Amino acid sequence: MATIDFTGVSDGFAIIPEGIQNVTVFKVEQKISAASKQPYLNWTLKIQGGDFDGRQMFYTSSLQPQCLWSLKATLKNLGYADEDLKGQFALDTEELLGRECQAVVIHEEYKGEMRDHVDKLIAPEGGAVGGNGGIGLYR
Repeated sequence: MATIDFTGVSDGFAIIPEGIQNVTVFKVEQKISAASKQPYLNWTLKIQGGDFDGRQMFYTSSLQPQCLWSLKATLKNLGYADEDLKGQFALDTEELLGRECQAVVIHEEYKGEMRDHVDKLIAPEGGAVGGNGGIGLYR
């Protein structure tokens, strides 16, 4: 038998309010959707500052041709130049790590519960892209 102390343990995470959160890109992984069998990027973001400092949020970018406009907009918001995002493009996801940006948080119902959801990533306040100084990101 195990003795477990639940003192001070919450029933779950508080929902993050709708609006803008300052975040840092913590991880970006290419995965395959179990449902569609199509590739996508799974972004792990960490909130910087405020009541939710350090909390992780997730964002996905479909890699299906009809959805690449959204990934292109995200990369532009993270500092990539238009001329870099034409034709064939090799995205080094390691260059995204440590990038500072802002997450637009909305609320959506999922399985009967309201959840926070990252709707899109935008340039940080003031438009200056910060982070790890990856090659090709500052133009």
